[in-house]
Amino acid sequence: MSDSESSLVIGVDPGLQASGVVLAKINFRGEAEIMSWEEIKTKGAWLLSRRIAYIYAHIKKIINKTHPEIMAIEKIYSHYRHPYTASLLAHARGVIILAAEEVGVKIVEFSNTHIKKAVLGRGNSSAVQLRKMAAYLAGRDIPFSSQHLTDALALVLAFAHTKKVGLKYL
Repeated sequence: MSDSESSLVIGVDPGLQASGVVLAKINFRGEAEIMSWEEIKTKGAWLLSRRIAYIYAHIKKIINKTHPEIMAIEKIYSHYRHPYTASLLAHARGVIILAAEEVGVKIVEFSNTHIKKAVLGRGNSSAVQLRKMAAYLAGRDIPFSSQHLTDALALVLAFAHTKKVGLKYL
């Protein structure tokens, strides 16, 4: 796969405690080659402002080092019983998107249902099914141990699927 026929995509599963980050090359056929992965972890004892600043600085460092063209990130979903959780997640997601936007990385957002449909063929699949299929599609013998990394990989795979079937994503 040459660089001229591939896109460097960073999938980010945002979270305040841990954000999963997977970097992959997606070729013109929509096939993904994982380049790297890591988790950005903060400590629960830190103030919210410190956690957000740490996430921002760390994702910016990753972006500046790897120069992805596209960031795939999950849309926020909030259950009506837990609106505070969504507002906390929005802080992390916001600084991640800001870091990408500052250097011109295109942002592609996917709903949780779209991700599951792209990876598994149906939108109401379990986390265990997603974990196994994401590993299989990425050519990994063993799934990631972290759900955040699995979700970041699933975002990359959802982008790859969207590219493969020719859907407009930007």
